[in-house]
Parts: sequence; structure tokens; C-alpha cells
Amino acid sequence: MTDTTRWTPGPWHVNAIAKGRVIGDETAVGAEKLQINATNRTVATVYRPHDARLIATAPLLVEALERIAYEPIDLAEAPAVYVLQQCVMIARAALAAARGETP
Repeated sequence: MTDTTRWTPGPWHVNAIAKGRVIGDETAVGAEKLQINATNRTVATVYRPHDARLIATAPLLVEALERIAYEPIDLAEAPAVYVLQQCVMIARAALAAARGETP
């Protein structure tokens, strides 16, 4: 794992756009398009709220996978079942965010 990424750093958020103006987030009614934005940068433009939410949570999903894949695990200190439970909780929280749900 490296400290640099090849993508725009998160967090990302969704802006609903109508007539060239921001009117809210992906839940806004009347949006013509949805923009996924980072600080001072548009990452993507989509037209379906579920796509926008999934794309906007990409940095969170990557972070969750990095934690599962690269955090040091000392099985002498933590039983394998505990480690597996922690991995499942991390993955479920990231998936819930991508679905727009509360974990």
C-alpha cells in the first residue's frame, strides 16, 4: 500500500444540478444531472441518484478494503473470529454508505 493515490482524494459528495445551479444532494427533486464533487473538483457527472451515491462512496469503499487488507493483525493478541468480525463490520458499514443506508 502506498500513501499516494491515482484518483482524486475523498471525501466526495453529490450535488444535484438544475439549470446550471446546485439545488441539493442526490435526493433533490427536479435535478437534471448529479455531480460527484471533491474539494474544488468535479469527479463525475451522472443522471441516476443510485449511481451518484455509489460513485461518491468510492473513497470510503477503498479505505474499508485497505483496512481489511493491510492493517496489521496479531492473531496472538486477537482471536481469528474477532478479526473476522471486525472485517465484516468494516465492510458492512462501507456497503451501507454506498447504498445510502444506516449501518
